Amino acid sequence: MRIISDITGKEYKTVDECLAAEKAFEEKKAKEEAEKKALKEKKDAAYQKAIAACDEYLKLCGIELEFTKDGYRAKIHSNDKADKIFEDILNMMF
Repeated sequence: MRIISDITGKEYKTVDECLAAEKAFEEKKAKEEAEKKALKEKKDAAYQKAIAACDEYLKLCGIELEFTKDGYRAKIHSNDKADKIFEDILNMMF
């Protein structure tokens, strides 16, 4: 008699050997999925921290980005003519 697992796709000598291999396979798969999920959560958290840091930096520089239906709009909190030119450049980029 041939014992072939639908889960692993391999052939085994005994039913017990097959069941043990399937259990190990499923545990490994669950562990890999958990690690993948944890990595995604870490990446998402790091991304949010980076965005917050960029927002804080721009705020300290007197630059505020607003999201509008047409995209982003830059506001610079200064009356300096150079800042107005920089604001126009930022608005062209975003």
